[in-house]
Amino acid sequence: MTKQEFWKIIDKVHRDSNGRMAVKCRLLRKALRKLSPSEIRSFDQNFGECEAKAYDWDVWAAARPGAAGASAVAAAIDGETRCVRPPAP
Repeated sequence: MTKQEFWKIIDKVHRDSNGRMAVKCRLLRKALRKLSPSEIRSFDQNFGECEAKAYDWDVWAAARPGAAGASAVAAAIDGETRCVRPPAP
């Protein structure tokens, strides 16, 4: 799966969910069920790379001016991650 294909799935799910996280998670699971095992592994790799980039000091610094901003960034990252990966035990 190319980065373009990865972002096409993410963009469609985001657009079709109208900002509702539960809907977004349901749509993402539905989209992933249509993929082959190798495509799912590739999707997970792309997602992991994006998640790692999001945990960057520049992202946190941008969120810092409003104290609530940092927690909003953390919540957004955590919410997106829960759609793809189950929470750690």
